[in-house]
Amino acid sequence: MTKLAAPAQAWWYDPTNGTFAAIPGSPFANAGTHTFTPSGSHGDGSADWVLVLEATVPPDTQAPSVPAGLSSTGVSSSEIDSSWAPSADGSAVAGYQVFRNGVLQRTTPATSFADTGLSPLTSYSYTVAAADYFDNLSAESAPLVVTTAGPGPTFVQQSFATPQSPQTPVGATYAGAETAGDTNIVAIGWNDTTSTITSVTHGAGNTYQTAIATFRGNGLSQAVYYAANIHAAAAGTNTVTVTFNQPAAFVDLRVTEYSGLRPTSPFDAGASNSGGSGGTASSGALTTAAPSELLFAAGMTGAVFTAPGAGFTSRVITVPDGDLVEDAVATSTGSHNATASLSGGTWLLQLAAFRGP
Repeated sequence: MTKLAAPAQAWWYDPTNGTFAAIPGSPFANAGTHTFTPSGSHGDGSADWVLVLEATVPPDTQAPSVPAGLSSTGVSSSEIDSSWAPSADGSAVAGYQVFRNGVLQRTTPATSFADTGLSPLTSYSYTVAAADYFDNLSAESAPLVVTTAGPGPTFVQQSFATPQSPQTPVGATYAGAETAGDTNIVAIGWNDTTSTITSVTHGAGNTYQTAIATFRGNGLSQAVYYAANIHAAAAGTNTVTVTFNQPAAFVDLRVTEYSGLRPTSPFDAGASNSGGSGGTASSGALTTAAPSELLFAAGMTGAVFTAPGAGFTSRVITVPDGDLVEDAVATSTGSHNATASLSGGTWLLQLAAFRGP
């Protein structure tokens, strides 16, 4: 009887003639157990009685408890994910109404919500209310205010210089205008192991720092430099110049510009590796400390790079040297490795990770 929501009226139903007979003692309390015994056979001599119990349930006018524990479980430049603890109700919770900035966004039976299509660097306020099957609605939860992240790392432009005779200074000029606040990343390679870099300068006055120091292997040398929070510059006026301590052989200077990186100290981690043969180059692994970091890979080879590695986008394969810049945005924190395909021969591949905003 405890399964019933209210005291129950009880009848015996005679299926042979469609009549009901009230059972003495009705209504019976909806507590404990009760044994019902038919009074005997009905008109045709059989004992096939049907027990009928009817409980009149009073209407539910009590709203569920207010959802608690509303919190953010993930934020990007265009999405905010949230979750909350289940509400309690005298009958059952049917679902939850999720409001953004006071406007209903969705009704869901789940205790989580993914809000997509949002604007970067924008604050949003969320509340949640619980409803039961009798349309009783709780008050809204305490608000949760979350700000979306800035746009992720984005490739803007590249240029390169590949002098075919030994040079001491080598410059590469950006063809497009440069945007203030962006980051320049420069891969400097050359085909000897005795020359060293003495300076990296920029026509716009940007200051360059070492991301990955010079790495040497199989007669090849390469380093990665960067300038964060750069100054604006008009198209075709901005030249990055690398100077060596002596004329360096077959210098391959690749200059790139990216938006959406941290304006101060964006460099996170680096890895370098080299090999003497084979059709695939591999940088070795690095570990990123934050999500959505830019993975910038640069390669030198005694042959020609032919394609980027899995998950990476080729930004340039220089002519005639066949050296490479490729990139990707890390989908998660943890270990990452860059690969690239080449026609065979010696190679050197470096991978640098840069933090987003």
